Amino acid sequence: PGGGDTDLAVAPDKNAAGFYNVYVASLSLANVDVSTSIDGGATWRLSPVTTPETIDDREWIAADTNDKVCISYHDAPQGITVGCSPDAGLTFSQFSSAIDAAHIFQVSENSIGNLAIDPASHVIYQTYSAITTAAETACAPQLGVVAGTCNYHGVYMAVSTDGGASFTDYPVYINPDPTVGYGHQFVNVSVDRAGNVYSVYTDDHHVYYSFSTDHGKTWKGPFLVSTTSGTQIFPWSTAGDA
Repeated sequence: PGGGDTDLAVAPDKNAAGFYNVYVASLSLANVDVSTSIDGGATWRLSPVTTPETIDDREWIAADTNDKVCISYHDAPQGITVGCSPDAGLTFSQFSSAIDAAHIFQVSENSIGNLAIDPASHVIYQTYSAITTAAETACAPQLGVVAGTCNYHGVYMAVSTDGGASFTDYPVYINPDPTVGYGHQFVNVSVDRAGNVYSVYTDDHHVYYSFSTDHGKTWKGPFLVSTTSGTQIFPWSTAGDA
């Protein structure tokens, strides 16, 4: 494994041997390493993924069916790529941008969140926070290195209904205050068994969530989760029954 950033996924369906495939993604910057276990974690197969880009960062992983697994990561210069494997992580043959043409201005100004797949509908969800207009590239935090006068005040959901071949980006919530930032860290997505989608995010001070009942196209919220004050970052969620 590359080490660095890591993430874990478990297949929703059993393989031919009666196990649920387990996947661990790790990072070596030059590539994303995917380790697969088909025997309940007893043994592992490591597959360094040769991505179309030469530099990768902050990868995530999600599984579907009994042998499909997808990764997402920041590419240079900060775009978001989703790559999928049809053979349990042995090879990754499909790569596409999670940021669509209408939001191309976000490629250099966003913070990636996690990746999730609905096992019933097979819809793929990639969440991220970003600037909200092309004009905001002039005031944005410049790859998070140089402070700006505006921030990643928009939470977005990239949705793929064709197995990850293409994505359409929908706003989850855009704060009217451009100085608010949701990129610290990370915006999070989960899907329940009825296909409802949940987005959880923080402005560093409070945790909020929104939900969608139409596969990520429209959203209700934000709803306040935390009521205490202070510093609150890194929200996470998991969804179960409807």
